Order: sequence, then structure tokens, then C-alpha cells
Amino acid sequence: MVYRNFWLLIAAGLVLPACNFSSDKNKATTEESKEIEGKQMGKTIFSFFGAPGSGKGTLAERCVEKLNFKVLSTGNLCRSAMTKDDEKSKLITSIIKEGKLVPDELISDMVEDWLSKETADNKTIILDGYPRTAKQAELLLNLLNTNFKDYKFRVVSIIVPEEEIVDRITNRVMCENKACQTTYSLKLMKDPNNLICEKCGSKLIRRQDDTEQVVRERLSVYAKYSDDVLSFYRKNNIKIEEINASKLSVDEVYENFTKIL
Repeated sequence: MVYRNFWLLIAAGLVLPACNFSSDKNKATTEESKEIEGKQMGKTIFSFFGAPGSGKGTLAERCVEKLNFKVLSTGNLCRSAMTKDDEKSKLITSIIKEGKLVPDELISDMVEDWLSKETADNKTIILDGYPRTAKQAELLLNLLNTNFKDYKFRVVSIIVPEEEIVDRITNRVMCENKACQTTYSLKLMKDPNNLICEKCGSKLIRRQDDTEQVVRERLSVYAKYSDDVLSFYRKNNIKIEEINASKLSVDEVYENFTKIL
């Protein structure tokens, strides 16, 4: 009689059988929690701070894929500018070809233009590797306090030892498609001889500056400016949230990031 009544309730839609629903329910709950988490976070601009090769760009890509964030890469901004035919683009091209840093004010102007266009939909934004200098950080805070007062600003510092970074970059290849530019590690690829991007099918190439000598020079430049940037944040009472990404997979780094959200 008990079993008969139970199945009658199921037929009436008043009770659902427990079988075959747990995995779907867990999946739905996970997706819902991510959506709620993003809404609760409100308008936020993250600055991913870390040495070249620390995994800032890869983590940013994962956040775009999983959390629907937007990413601003000043490197991509400069490369995009170099393809245009105007005075600003010609200036940026000449500076980069000479191996010099693009002036802080010029970078900040491009960032302001980008933010003005990309904040209309109120999505969370990641600044990938920006600001790089204390001056850029000062210009950014002034910009946010003037034009983007409703956005919270958070700094995430990604920490990886120098030798591990050198190993990562000297084994790095990236998609030549400027609209894609997904990066891969030769050590992690199933077939290192098949240099084709899994996302768009374009050819994978090695950047000319991804040699050990150049990498160590870039790390030296980063070390020169990084302490000043972090000191500037501390003086302005901006919390620096750290992720130790040494020896961690992309999934593990992403998981650690979601914990600080």
C-alpha cells in the first residue's frame, strides 16, 4: 500500500523520483551559483598583476570562458594600434621597434578609450598586465575616480618563481591569428609537431622575443617597476590579493581565483 501510494503521488506530479537527477541538479546548481556570484560582485575591474609568463593572460581567458568577463590586454591594444595608419599608431610602432616602453600617458589614453566603449554592458573587466608602472597605476586610479566611480577596483597578484617562468616562456607558442592569440605550452601539447590552434585552426608560432636572454631581460624590467606599483597600491589602501601559481595547472589557478571572488 505504501509503495502504491508513492507511485500515485509521482503520477500526480507531487513527488519526483530521486534517481537520475542528481548530476543534472548539481550541474544546474553550479551554473546558477556562478551567475549569482557574478551578479553579487557588481561592477568590478580587476588588475591581474604579475611577471611576464606568470599566467595572467591564460587565467583571463578562462574567466572569459567560464564567467563571461571581458579582458583588456595593453599588449593587444598596442599590436592592434600598429596595424592602423594614423599618427598615434606610427608613434607606437616606432617606439616598440626601438625596444622602448610605450609612454605611460599614451597607454593610459588607449585604456581610457577602451573602457569608455566596453563598460556599457556592466560586465566585470580584467586588465591583463595593466598597470605596469606606478605612474600608470596613478593615472588609472584618477581615471576610475573620475569617470568610473561605480566600479570597484581589485588587484590580483599572480606569483611564480623566475626559473619556472623562463621555462614556461621558452616553451610557449601562440596562435598567429590576432583575433585569437591563444597560447600553448609545447610541453603540454599532445603533438608538439602539429602546431595548429585548437580554437581557430590557425598556425601556432613562437614569438621572436621568447628566448631565454630576452625573457630574463623582461623579468629584470618587471622587477624594477613591480615594487613601486605594489607600494603605490598599499599607500592608497588598495588590497593586494595573491595567488601562488607555481606548479599549478590552469584549472587549479582558476579555482584559486574563484575562491577570492
